[in-house]
Amino acid sequence: MGCLAEMTAHREHWETEGYITAPGVLDAERVENLRRICDDVLQQFLVCCPEKKRPGGPDDRCMRNLHRRSYFADRPDDFVFMMEAFADPELSGIIEEILGEKVILRGTTLWFTPKTLRSPGNWHRDIQYMVDSVDEQKKFVESRAAQTGAQLMLALVPTDTNEYLPGSHLRWDTDEELQMRLEDDVVGGSRDLAGAVRVNQAPGDVAVFNATGLHRGQYYNDVPRCTVMITYTTETVPVEDYFSYAPWCLEPGYLDGMNEQSRAFYQRYIECYTEFWVRKEGVVRLG
Repeated sequence: MGCLAEMTAHREHWETEGYITAPGVLDAERVENLRRICDDVLQQFLVCCPEKKRPGGPDDRCMRNLHRRSYFADRPDDFVFMMEAFADPELSGIIEEILGEKVILRGTTLWFTPKTLRSPGNWHRDIQYMVDSVDEQKKFVESRAAQTGAQLMLALVPTDTNEYLPGSHLRWDTDEELQMRLEDDVVGGSRDLAGAVRVNQAPGDVAVFNATGLHRGQYYNDVPRCTVMITYTTETVPVEDYFSYAPWCLEPGYLDGMNEQSRAFYQRYIECYTEFWVRKEGVVRLG
């Protein structure tokens, strides 16, 4: 976290543009270790995706839930290292600066290089994957809830594959944008948007997006990609969805080995979402 002037600038840019960047948040040694860990988890995902009970797709572009402890049965120290990095105030503190209140984890994702896919990516707002009705999407975009979450992108290799349309988090679609979002074909939904910003990141750099705004990622099999996305939400508006569904966090010993600060960070997450996890699947909390 930076000085007061930098914090103020971050928050102002976030509120008006919908995204911010912060260079060199994590050092090279930490980034390299995280990359090794994520590569190992990815290989396990490609053998078997726990959510789908089948091999993960090499062209899936991303895998969810890096924070499943089952990926680290043989490497518990790697799990602790990764989780302490994700809970570091250098990361979560950026989100609390721009949102102006305490935040909790909502989910983790790894974006990786596809094996054969070549796609410029479709423009979208994340709400369209949660609510089918265009009217309901519009209602959400214009609500306070639309400004209570953030997606932090931590680059582990150099990347410029993310694009964002500044200011789109504060307004509804133009006719052109709505048509592009609803296009079924890749070509129709992936045309360039005037005013869009391509975000360049070196390893250890952070970019944060309000996913209510229009954005896209690009996916090319000859462009290396290894980016961790940590999704946060405010404690006052915890979002219940596929990002936040993580009942394995209730397993005994989930927080074992973590430092005090990290345990406290994840304990708030667990306490906030336990009722949702239990209600959704009838999970019985153990321990």
